[in-house]
Amino acid sequence: MNGKQRSHYFGKLWPAACDAQGWNPKDEDRRRDVTMEATGKDSTSRLTEAQVTLLFNHLKQLANPADFDLAYLTANPEIALEEHKRGQIIWRIENTTAQAGLTEAWLVEISAPKCEAHEVKHWRQLPTVELLKLSMTVESRTSEEVKARRAVRKPKKTRPAQAEMKPCTVYAERPKHGLVDEAMPYMPF
Repeated sequence: MNGKQRSHYFGKLWPAACDAQGWNPKDEDRRRDVTMEATGKDSTSRLTEAQVTLLFNHLKQLANPADFDLAYLTANPEIALEEHKRGQIIWRIENTTAQAGLTEAWLVEISAPKCEAHEVKHWRQLPTVELLKLSMTVESRTSEEVKARRAVRKPKKTRPAQAEMKPCTVYAERPKHGLVDEAMPYMPF
């Protein structure tokens, strides 16, 4: 559990669950029991991301016992983890699109073939594997579009003209004995 998650856990989720259940928020034994019930571990210090998701869903359900969707997710941890993963992928798609300055209509347009193939009305309803593929498509297309926009704003740097290569001849003192051709330059080694 990272610092932000720990802050959310101790600052909001645990106190809300305690208020709804009539527990004392400072009861460490109760907190450890609830953590054990949700994750199979009695400490929050070394939970995996999946276990943190399960614990948070369990605490949300304890804070609002009348919410049947939360109760369903708490009772079915595999579904809860899948929904959490889908939420992360959808957030990544929306965030990448927004950063590139594109709209929801663009997303609908590029996801239309996938939606048609899977017989869903909206890209958010695609299966998780297809959402992941769509996420990769969005990232690659937006990065190319971002590069194109940058190229329009900033002219490409041109390389300086390459220097011409000219042969270099060194004229040195020629031997006086006449064995060297007078037309060739003398090159001492």
